[in-house]
Amino acid sequence: MITETEKIKALQTSTLFKDIPDAELESLVPKFTSRTYPPNHTIFEDGNDKPDGMYVIVKGFVKIYKNVPGEESRQQAVAVLPAGSYFGEMALLDEEKRSAGAVTLYETELLFLSKDSFNALIGQHLQLAHEMLSRIAKVMSKRLRDTNNLFREVVSWGYRARKEVRDMKTNFLSTISHELRT
Repeated sequence: MITETEKIKALQTSTLFKDIPDAELESLVPKFTSRTYPPNHTIFEDGNDKPDGMYVIVKGFVKIYKNVPGEESRQQAVAVLPAGSYFGEMALLDEEKRSAGAVTLYETELLFLSKDSFNALIGQHLQLAHEMLSRIAKVMSKRLRDTNNLFREVVSWGYRARKEVRDMKTNFLSTISHELRT
């Protein structure tokens, strides 16, 4: 079980709560519940339709993954997050299905903030909620840029592949035509 002091220390090391005054963190700590998971435990799955909240890693590592379409048993690792990281934050903001899954790599201790607790936090600590939402928005903006860059690479690869196929077809027809004339 994680003590209140350990919760505060874990939140202080998290990028989401970095530089937030200790008094504010102390008032926030009761809203977090601690959870310990064994190695290779699925915290939530890609496509889970009941997002319940976000997590802060106190100890251990968590692998974030996406399922590979058409291959039920294959997962593509997106990131491995160390202690101090947070994940699942979009569950605080919307009702959509999880866009990725999370699995522990070792015995892992997490702090969990439910959507209900976050909504209560917004009502009680407007400034803290504003700071959290601003930081989450920055992370989401970076993810969107990264996804956009990846999309551009995939589209560019598709154009190059299509051009190569078209060139191969042209060369093949040219060679056949030459051979037939000969």
